[in-house]
Amino acid sequence: MVDLTSWEILGFLALILLNTRAIPQIYKTIKAKHVNGISVEFYWMWFLGGLTMVTYMTKYPIQIPVFAEYCITTFMAALMLCLYYKYNKKEVGNNGKKRQRT
Repeated sequence: MVDLTSWEILGFLALILLNTRAIPQIYKTIKAKHVNGISVEFYWMWFLGGLTMVTYMTKYPIQIPVFAEYCITTFMAALMLCLYYKYNKKEVGNNGKKRQRT
């Protein structure tokens, strides 16, 4: 049996809460098939920050909940970026300006 301290349990609880935060937005985006109101800059910063932290953490002794949190949330940010570029198709109108495809 695994002997977890209260701090490790708290770490795993934080892991669950932090990793489920993006699920409602991912679900809404997939269901609606549009990304209106999504800040692509936010997801790029989230993805690059997570990727940088995962890379940094491979050099030093790590705590599994923290490392797992960064890996999973970096994946979720990458998924949102993929959804953004999939559903944010642009087309050029008659006046030459880009407009959102409906």
